[in-house]
Amino acid sequence: MFEKPQASLAAKVVLKTSRDEAYHALLNVVNTKLDEFMKLPENINWITEEMPQGPHEYMNEVVIYLETVMSTAQQILPTDALYKVGVGAIEHISNSIVSTFLSDSIKRFNANAVSAINHDLRVIENFADERYHSTGLDEVYKEGSFRSYLVEVRQLINLLSSSQPENFMNPVIRERNYNTLDYKKVATICDKFKDSPDGIFGSLANRNTKLTAKKKSMDMLKKRLKEFN
Repeated sequence: MFEKPQASLAAKVVLKTSRDEAYHALLNVVNTKLDEFMKLPENINWITEEMPQGPHEYMNEVVIYLETVMSTAQQILPTDALYKVGVGAIEHISNSIVSTFLSDSIKRFNANAVSAINHDLRVIENFADERYHSTGLDEVYKEGSFRSYLVEVRQLINLLSSSQPENFMNPVIRERNYNTLDYKKVATICDKFKDSPDGIFGSLANRNTKLTAKKKSMDMLKKRLKEFN
């Protein structure tokens, strides 16, 4: 028969294991549902000629779902579990967007597609900030906001939107602005970046000094990344 301290320890281990399993099961359900809503390869026109005016429609469903999940979780889960669910969902969205850029199903994309995803990302960032503060988690987890788990995809979108993307190769700028980005991932993604639907920076770019300068900078980044790899 267990002595009391051993029995207590055994009970705590069982409870912790059960709680962790329940948390992972819940997070798997949430992430699977997020994948159903997002379906990024199908929901996004990666070579659109139109400048986006706002986020994609699927983002409304994503936010409504996340609001429901977080509201329910706040009512039934302890603070640490609530935080983990929020972090898990937000991080999954970040990873999903980056993974889609890397996916073989995406052969090329242009600046308009990047701009559209930037609109989507801002919606998620605003949701992350609002929920982090409204749930009171900001008082408990001061160093790890929900938004901080979007940093990789934010840095990627900032790089692809930059007028001087070749600055990624500058160690000081990279450490300050792009420190979560992996060289190989950036090389793979940038190689797919074409600023017109026909796969090149078209005649419009030639008439626009800023676009021409950005094209040269992106070409330089691609070249230097290939040399680095």
